[in-house]
Amino acid sequence: MAATPSVKRASSSVRYDRIRGALWGIYIGDAVAMPAHWYYDVRDLRETYGLIKGYIKPVDKKPGSILGKSNLYGAGRSRGMGAGKNKLIVGRLILKGKEKYWKEPDWFYHRGMSAGENTLE
Repeated sequence: MAATPSVKRASSSVRYDRIRGALWGIYIGDAVAMPAHWYYDVRDLRETYGLIKGYIKPVDKKPGSILGKSNLYGAGRSRGMGAGKNKLIVGRLILKGKEKYWKEPDWFYHRGMSAGENTLE
């Protein structure tokens, strides 16, 4: 795909600024959307948070959450048991230490995160 003429002529500092702005946009968008991750029903989302207009803290519990069904050691579903010496991929790396919540149902994936925190690293 060919670059648009304005991009071709842009100085390296302008390109750098555009890339930097795009990356900040990704983080900001993720932080605003974070409480709504894993909601598939708009009515359920509205009942939980109302209209999201900015950074808000996620709920701790979400009825029907599949967090406890996720495999702590990789892709797919599991109760997080029997992985032997495998590292906790999902529990420690992706969900940042939330493996202790696998034993009870309905814990929300992003529980404990602050308003404005993002899920990206």
